[in-house]
Amino acid sequence: MNRRLLWTGLLCVLSLWLTAVMAAGMAAAIVFTHLPPLEPTAAVFEGLAQPFQARLIAGIATDPAFRIADGVQLVCLPLSLVLFFLLEAKAIRRENASPKLVHVRVALILLAGGLVIGRKLTIGLQMDAHLQTERAAAAAGNFDLAISAQNAFLELHPTAAHLWEASTVVVLAIFVLHVWAVVKDA
Repeated sequence: MNRRLLWTGLLCVLSLWLTAVMAAGMAAAIVFTHLPPLEPTAAVFEGLAQPFQARLIAGIATDPAFRIADGVQLVCLPLSLVLFFLLEAKAIRRENASPKLVHVRVALILLAGGLVIGRKLTIGLQMDAHLQTERAAAAAGNFDLAISAQNAFLELHPTAAHLWEASTVVVLAIFVLHVWAVVKDA
């Protein structure tokens, strides 16, 4: 397979991965900064006090961005590994290959994958359960349960945000190292 095609494919996959994590984070930052002060209301949540209703509505608005970003990450992870190994299997046999750089790049891809999968399977499952409880309780008029579920979600949020930020930094590092490897290989 053409080496240039593999480099291009890998950089496209990494660009998509990086764009997905950054876009979701930016969407949340924008929506949660600007929507709650407007004190939005929804008829289905009538009676739920502010700021709880505003945060609930902002969460509903940003939820698709995070679900899409997680889906993109779960597709980009194996694609980047496959493309990377196809690319580096040939490079390792060459005299000018840099094994340290290869190992660092593999480790970073695995770390990024571990961060997204680990977050999804641990704290993500708990947060999703709290979100479902919050939304169902608010829609049913059980505001005490809705507020309790929102507060439980918010307790987990700083950890999830740090994991999301770590994923973003690791994917950015992978992208930069691959660009550097492309330039070095040229």
